[in-house]
Amino acid sequence: MEVVCYRTIGPETQFIEQLYWEMLHRQPDPEGMREHAADLLYGTVSRIKPFETVVFSEEAAWVTSWFQLSNLMYEAPTIGTLLRGLLRQDNAPCVTGLYRELLCRKPDQEGLACHLSAQASGHSRFALFCQFVT
Repeated sequence: MEVVCYRTIGPETQFIEQLYWEMLHRQPDPEGMREHAADLLYGTVSRIKPFETVVFSEEAAWVTSWFQLSNLMYEAPTIGTLLRGLLRQDNAPCVTGLYRELLCRKPDQEGLACHLSAQASGHSRFALFCQFVT
């Protein structure tokens, strides 16, 4: 097994650090950094996988709840807390929110129906988010 020194990886390390700061408001732990950065470096996953792992972690749920209850540090929610909140909503509010926040418009009827149908047939909200950003 090859050992990867995550401090020398570069953009992968920066992505993981930014992801942790944005979603968890802290530095990544060495083990998490090593695993995520190595996966990105070797191309075994895209950036979507560590993003999904962190967004849906129990720690991110706690952080989101804390920032909703106590908005002492920020006047507005971070993109992380906003996105996590959207992905936790029911299907229609999630789709409408993604259109509003990512495309700056209301969903057209055809687009809304298409996305709701996809979710009803088993596509996840996270997969929907990925469609919006890719």
